[in-house]
Amino acid sequence: MPFEKGTFTLTEETLYQHSAHRKPESYFREKIKNISYRNEVLTLSIRLEDEPKNKQLVYFKVQKEELLVCCSAGTTPSYLSRFAFFTLLDLVKNDRREYFVYYYWPDFFDPQTGKSKYLKVINDRQGLDVEELKKYSKFYKPGFELPDLQNEPAPIHRAEIVPVSVEDNEENNYAIAYCLANETGGWKYAEHFPFLVPSHALLTKDKTRIKNFTNFLLSKSDYEELAPTPKQVQLIELCFKMKELATINRENQWGAKDFTKDDIEKIKKLLEVWHEALDLLLTQKYVAHYRTRGLKSLQQKPKRNSFYRCSFKKERPKLVLVKNDKGDYLTLELKLKIKGKTRKPYHPIFPLFISTNQASRELYLLENFADFQMIEFFSKTDFKLAVLKCHYGDEIKRFVNLLAERYELQES
Repeated sequence: MPFEKGTFTLTEETLYQHSAHRKPESYFREKIKNISYRNEVLTLSIRLEDEPKNKQLVYFKVQKEELLVCCSAGTTPSYLSRFAFFTLLDLVKNDRREYFVYYYWPDFFDPQTGKSKYLKVINDRQGLDVEELKKYSKFYKPGFELPDLQNEPAPIHRAEIVPVSVEDNEENNYAIAYCLANETGGWKYAEHFPFLVPSHALLTKDKTRIKNFTNFLLSKSDYEELAPTPKQVQLIELCFKMKELATINRENQWGAKDFTKDDIEKIKKLLEVWHEALDLLLTQKYVAHYRTRGLKSLQQKPKRNSFYRCSFKKERPKLVLVKNDKGDYLTLELKLKIKGKTRKPYHPIFPLFISTNQASRELYLLENFADFQMIEFFSKTDFKLAVLKCHYGDEIKRFVNLLAERYELQES
């Protein structure tokens, strides 16, 4: 039976198209139990309410675009038994729509033994779970979505910013400061992209760091009386421009959704404004990271426990793809090259920025949107992806070739 296109979701509509059986109008009870998962085949047992002594086995094999089904009660290529139907009906409920993706492990099992050296199968009272062994990196599986870089422009290699002396314009223990506003909960659920917010800050007695923030500067009237320098005025105006581009317009604000075309165009423009603002930001003495809870939280008085130390760096990070042959499989690892040294990126990530494990609060602005796509994709697997050699076909090979055209490729 086919899954919904591009997913591992089986719907009730598809189930009905392949069976004459239908969901009972009254409440119906079935007892389903996981038996085993061997050689890519998931085996379950089922007892129907009106036949307590008649237990049957149902077998599933999850493939890239379809589900193979078999049953001890006589399911054939053209007939779905009652037991198989009611088992599937239970599994396609809304709260279990992604059930089958957890049992999609093509070519990971030894056909002779039925076991896998890459996976751990746990079958207990909580159910049957499949986990990758920790000694291996996360594996790519055919059909999983890869970033599309074909329509992305060639990388822009900007010159590094020439260091400029830091302005020192604080007065009476107060100063204009700048906050990287980034929403908590991850950008997949956020209502805005990271942008810069000017603020009025209270300094420590020695004026070396920020003690607290008094208010955000959200309009021209908020900062005019603070006597900002010409560079500060220019930077604040860029902050306001960032805010206009930072709002994300998702159809469903309550769940993780992909960006619309409009969102992608805005984040690309926002990144260009960030590059314009960075050289000005590096002349400013007081910066911080502010964790927002949506744009409305910036209308309130700044909360002290939402501020964190951070710094912005002038260096331009380069992405490096390291390809290693491990025998039966390959690993693809994404790293950063900064000042000629190769480093592992830090996870979790700030959208549009990257940092290293050695200094997670030192932020480097990414060159372009494609870099952000790559960082976000590899961050899901802790920046290292494993690929079985039998899966290193056209799809993943084309992806690696595109990366080799854009970034440095190291092989060993």
